[in-house]
Amino acid sequence: MAFPIHDYDKAIQDLRATVADRDANGRNETNEFYDQFPHGNQDLTFELARRVQRILGAEKLGKTQVVYNDTLDLANYAIFSLMMLRRELPPTRTIEHL
Repeated sequence: MAFPIHDYDKAIQDLRATVADRDANGRNETNEFYDQFPHGNQDLTFELARRVQRILGAEKLGKTQVVYNDTLDLANYAIFSLMMLRRELPPTRTIEHL
């Protein structure tokens, strides 16, 4: 079976829509985005771990919608982590593919 790229694209749309909605509701009005993480990627790694714990708790309770919403947050925080890491990489360095 080929990779379900259509499903992947839909998931990416959900991630983007979540960030756009929260941004439109003023989540980033009072400070710069990157300033929210004073310890850089370490703060984001902590957030990723915290979101995984939330997902595990929601799964244990069988709360599928909560698992879905928290997984959206987890995926977005993973992207935020990538964004932060890209800022720390030298400009001429490319990301090596696995």
